[in-house]
Amino acid sequence: MNNMLMQRYGFSSVIKGTSGEQIHDFHDKTSEKYEFFVQKRGVYQIRFTNKSPYHETIDFDIYVVTSLNLSNGLLCYYFWLII
Repeated sequence: MNNMLMQRYGFSSVIKGTSGEQIHDFHDKTSEKYEFFVQKRGVYQIRFTNKSPYHETIDFDIYVVTSLNLSNGLLCYYFWLII
């Protein structure tokens, strides 16, 4: 697909937390990077929407980093979503 069509359509995405609350959204993007700190354990949802009339493949990477919070002894999880 040519770059002009990608800029016209792009894709949209919504990231939702464990209880369905919206954490972040973006619209009509051809690339994006978003970082967030996980507040609690559970399933997080990442949904993509393609408004283009053409089939597209979305490549994305999710990085997870775990660290120990020395002040309270709890594990902290950090996520990076790169599209």
